[in-house]
Amino acid sequence: MLNRNERHRMGSKGFLGPIGDDLPSLIPLILALVFFFGTFTFAFNVFNEKNADFQADLTVMNIARALKGTSLISSTDDFEKGCKSLNVTGLRFRAVITNIYSAREAYPYGDIDNPEPPPQNAYNIKEFITQTNPETGSPEDYPLICDNISGTEIAGQISDEESAENYFRRREQLVRIYPVAVQHNGVVYPMHLVVMAWRG
Repeated sequence: MLNRNERHRMGSKGFLGPIGDDLPSLIPLILALVFFFGTFTFAFNVFNEKNADFQADLTVMNIARALKGTSLISSTDDFEKGCKSLNVTGLRFRAVITNIYSAREAYPYGDIDNPEPPPQNAYNIKEFITQTNPETGSPEDYPLICDNISGTEIAGQISDEESAENYFRRREQLVRIYPVAVQHNGVVYPMHLVVMAWRG
């Protein structure tokens, strides 16, 4: 049973209880906690993004290391062996060996016989085609290209220049270029290995 003082206190105006009386001091504390956890979440997201970019850089370096070896591509067998050794997950990649940077005369702009201009994006870079060197039989043309999209749905989405441009417009590309040498028909030519990776 409540005594007289307790009944008077409960019926008094402005009494909100212990928590109600401390509410003005709780508001800054709550705001400080919201600000702290918001800042922490933002910093954590930035860290994850930077870490993902760093891992992508490492993956591209590993792809290049496997494909170029000592930077001398002496046979198609070496290139194919390096390509098959790759097991890339989390990223899509396309790596080509091209002479577009070292033999620009082979890709003239506005030439009547070859009207194709230099590529405007990395995916449209034309790969160099050498020849296989089998122990028996005649040599066959072999494009120096390695990727993990052949035979997938993505290959159909970037089957031509226009569709490739639309596809990559929505994706951030990581492109690295490495100098290499390629032995072709008994002659060593300076070329470049272009590795392009993206999250698909």
